[in-house]
Amino acid sequence: MDNENITKHSVTLLGNGNSSFSGVKKVDEFNSGKIILDTYKGTLEIDGNDLFIERYDTDRQVMEMTGEVLGLKYSQTNNKKDKGTGLMARLFR
Repeated sequence: MDNENITKHSVTLLGNGNSSFSGVKKVDEFNSGKIILDTYKGTLEIDGNDLFIERYDTDRQVMEMTGEVLGLKYSQTNNKKDKGTGLMARLFR
């Protein structure tokens, strides 16, 4: 596996209800209304209707799904805490 390809993350939404996501480390949660992915850019929450994971390739870290996507929301992982840039680290510098 090429390390450069693994750390890239992309989202492709097509007008026909198909979507693909690369750089997916794991699928944390899924149901017909919500899918939560752990990606290289943080946690990605996908809200929608009739969401269905068609394919998830753990080796290539690619997920393909169908359904109506209503929203995408990213949240950061705990990388900031690991680097010591949290509130407590700034107070005690």
